[in-house]
Amino acid sequence: MMSKQFINKFGLSCVQQNHVSVIGRGADEKLSARRDKAHVLFGGTKILQHTPDKTFHLKAPDGGCVAVVLRTGFETSQGKLMRTILFSTERVTANSWESGLFILFLVVFALIAAGYVLKKGLEDPTRSRYKLLLSCSLIITSVIPPELPMELSIAVNTSLITLARRGIYCTEPSICWKVLDHSSVFEKHKNLGVSGFISVSSVDICCFDKTGTLTSDDMEFSGVGGLTDSEDLETEMSKVPDRTLEILASCHALVFVDNKLVGDPLEKAALKGIEWTYKSDEKAMPKKFCEKNQETSHLEIDILMVAACKSRKLSRFFGLLTIKGGANSVQIVQRHHFASYLKRMAVVVRVQEQFFAFVKGAPETIQERLVDVPSWYVNTYNKHTRQGSRVLALAYKSLPEMTVSEARSLDRETVESDLTFAGFAVFNCPIRAYSATVLSELRGSSHDLVMITGDQALTACHVARQVNIISKPALILGRAKGNEGYEWVSPDETYTTAYRDNEVDALSEAHDLCIGGDCMEMLQQTSSTLKVIPYVKVFARVAPEQKELIITTFKSVGRVTLMCGDGTNDVGALKQAHVGVALLNAIPPTTNQKSASQASSKSETEKAAKSKKLRSTSGNGENPSKSRAVSKLESTSNQAANRHLTAAEMQRQKLKKLMDELNEDGDGRSAPVVKLGDASMASQFTAKHASVAPTTDIIRQGRSTLVTTLQMFKILGLNCLATAYVLSVMYLDGVKLGDVQATISGVFTAAFFLFISHASPLPTLSAERPHPNIFCSYVFLSLLGQFAIHIFFLITSVNEAGKYMPDECIEPDSDFHPNLVNTVSYMVGMMLQVATFAVNYMGHPFK
Repeated sequence: MMSKQFINKFGLSCVQQNHVSVIGRGADEKLSARRDKAHVLFGGTKILQHTPDKTFHLKAPDGGCVAVVLRTGFETSQGKLMRTILFSTERVTANSWESGLFILFLVVFALIAAGYVLKKGLEDPTRSRYKLLLSCSLIITSVIPPELPMELSIAVNTSLITLARRGIYCTEPSICWKVLDHSSVFEKHKNLGVSGFISVSSVDICCFDKTGTLTSDDMEFSGVGGLTDSEDLETEMSKVPDRTLEILASCHALVFVDNKLVGDPLEKAALKGIEWTYKSDEKAMPKKFCEKNQETSHLEIDILMVAACKSRKLSRFFGLLTIKGGANSVQIVQRHHFASYLKRMAVVVRVQEQFFAFVKGAPETIQERLVDVPSWYVNTYNKHTRQGSRVLALAYKSLPEMTVSEARSLDRETVESDLTFAGFAVFNCPIRAYSATVLSELRGSSHDLVMITGDQALTACHVARQVNIISKPALILGRAKGNEGYEWVSPDETYTTAYRDNEVDALSEAHDLCIGGDCMEMLQQTSSTLKVIPYVKVFARVAPEQKELIITTFKSVGRVTLMCGDGTNDVGALKQAHVGVALLNAIPPTTNQKSASQASSKSETEKAAKSKKLRSTSGNGENPSKSRAVSKLESTSNQAANRHLTAAEMQRQKLKKLMDELNEDGDGRSAPVVKLGDASMASQFTAKHASVAPTTDIIRQGRSTLVTTLQMFKILGLNCLATAYVLSVMYLDGVKLGDVQATISGVFTAAFFLFISHASPLPTLSAERPHPNIFCSYVFLSLLGQFAIHIFFLITSVNEAGKYMPDECIEPDSDFHPNLVNTVSYMVGMMLQVATFAVNYMGHPFK
C-alpha cells in the first residue's frame, strides 16, 4: 500500500523483482492481479528489502509493510499452481490393464495344468485329496509370477538412481515414471510398487522454451541502432547521443540489495555496456564522472569555493562542482514498471533541473506512440531480429516545468504518449553450449522439434535455425497489409502467400512454419487450431496460457509430447505434456568422490578458520587461554545440558542426527528426492543443468528401462509356463528337484535378473525404437515359439533318460531320491534358464 519492496519469488519462480505500492494509480482504476503484478506480492515470496513511504497516513506498528490481502488458500496464484499440478491432467491409476491381461494369459495355462493334475489325481482312489488340492493350488500360485512387481520396481528405481547421479530427478517418484520413447508409464503406487504399464504411444515431438533453455540467461549488449538510416550498430558509446544513454541508464527496475545491484540481466547488461553506474539513491551517471567525483580532493573543493566567493557567485561553485563530479547524472523520480500486456515500461527522471519521460519497449509497441516515425524504423529492427538479436525501442519526451510531487503524480498514459524516437538497444543472447548438438541428436532419433517462446518471431526463427529446429525455408504468419486477413511471409519479406487453413498441411511440406500469439487468438476464434498448430515449428510471442493450449492441441491430435522449460511461464505446458522436464541453472553433481572431497575440504577450511580466529585473537591482544577457556566452558555447559536428558531422549537425538546425515548424503541405493523449492513441481523430471542435455539422457534411460521391462515380462512368462508343465506332467511322472538343486536354480535366476536390471543405456540415441507395449505380435510370437521349443527339448531329454531307468512306480508325493531322470531334468532346466536370459536380453541399439 505504501512502500517499495525488493523480493525473491522462491515459491514460484526463484527470480528477483522490484515491487512498488499502488500510490500514484488512479482512484477509478480497477486492480488486476494479472496486469498489476508490480503491486502484488505472492505467497511464498521473501521480502529482501523494504522502503516505507513516510507520507502515507497508515503505518505499521513495527515499521513493516502495510498490504491488503486479496486471496488466500487455493485462490492464490500459488494455490492455482497447485491445483494445476494436482488436477490439470488425468491421473493414471495403479491398475495397469496390460499387466492384468498378461497375468490372465498365464493363469489360463496354470488352470489347464492344475486341471490335468486334478483329473489324474481323482483317477487314483488311494491319492490323498488334501495333498491333491494342495498341489493344484501350488501350481496356480507358482505360475503367477510373484516377483514381477519387485523386478519392475528394481528396474525403475535403478533408472531413477542413474538419472539422479546425473543431476536429473524424478519429482514424482511415488506416483509415476513416464518413459519417454514409445512412452509407457511405469505406474508406481505408494503401496503397491510398480504394477504395470499403460502404453500411450511414442513420444514423437519435443517442445522447448527458448530463453534460459536453449539460450543463456546472460544478455550481451551489442550496441545502439536506428540513430541514422544506416542499419549498422553504433558500438562506440561516445558517438551515441546523451539522451539515448540516459534512457538506457535510467529506464530500468534495478535496485540495490546488500550493496549489490540486482535485477533483470538485460538491464544490467545495458548499464554495463554503456559504462554508466547506478547508485542506491536511484541516480545514474557515467562511470568516468563517478570515479572523478571520488577522486575530487577537499583542496580542490576549497579552491572552487574561494573562487566562487570572490566572484560573489556562490551558485557557480555548485555548478562547477557538478560539472567536475557528476555531469549528466539522471535522478529517477517515478517508475511505471514493465507490463507484459503493454510490452513497455517508463520512468520520469530529472536531468539537472529539467524533467523527462523515458520509455522503452517492443519496437512495434513504441512505434504506435511516436510523434514522428523514421522511414528506416521497421527495416532496422527487422534486420537485427532476423539475426537473432533482442531489440528494444527507446523513446523520450520533455516535460514542462513542475515540482517533484507533480512529476510523481503523472499518469502512465501522459508519460508514454507523444514520444521522440531515440534509437534501438540491441542485445544478443548466446546459445547454450550443447543446445544444437542435443537437438540434432533428437532429430536423428525420429523426434519432431518445436520451439515455444515469448520472443519476437524473427528472433525465434533465427535461433531455431541455429539449433536445428528448422531446416527448410521459414514462413511467418501475420496480418496482411491493410489488415485484410492474414498471410505467410518469409523472414526477409521476399516471399508471401495467402493464409488458408486447409492448405497448411501442403505448405508445411516445403516450409517450416512460425506463428505468433496474436495469430493464436485468430486460430481460436476461427476454430482452426487443430488444422494449423500440428504443422507449426516455431511459436513466438505466446503467453503462458497459449503454451498450455499448444501442448493440449498436440495431444488432441495423437502426438505424445515432451516439454522442456525453466520458468513459471512454462508450468502449464510442463504439466500438460506427457513428459515435462524442468531445468535449473545449476552445475550437476559428478561423482560421490567429488562430494566426499568437497566435504573433506570443507572440514579442513573450517579447521583453518578456527585456527586463524585463534591466532587473530592472540594478535589483537586477547589472551588465547581465555578463548580456550570460553570454548571449554561452552563444551561443559553442553555436557551438563545433555546430562539432564534421559537415555531414550539421547538415543532419539542420535537417531535424528543419523537420519539427517543420511538425508543429506544418501547411501547411493535409493532414488534421491528433490527438496521443495528446488524445482517446478509441475514437471515429472527436474534437471540441475544449464542445458537441454538431460532430455536425451532421460530418453536413453527411458528406452533402456522400457526394453528391460519388456524382457522381464518375456522371461518371467517363459519361466512360469515351464513351471506349469514341470509341476503338472513331470510331477505326476515322479520327476522332482532336490532342495540344493532348487536353491542353486533360484540363486542363478535372481542373479540374472539383477544383472539385466542394472544394464546401462548406450551413449547415443538410435532412430530405431523399442516395441511400444506387451501386447504386440512380436512379444506373443516370441513367447509362444520359445515355450514350444523349450517344452519339446525338455520332453525329449526326459524321455530319453527314462529309457535307461529301471521300471519302477514312483509316487508323486514320495520324497526326493536322486536318479538319472531327475538329474537330466535339472541340467536341461538350467540350460533352458541360461538360454531364456541370453535370447531375450535386448541390447543394441538400446543398452
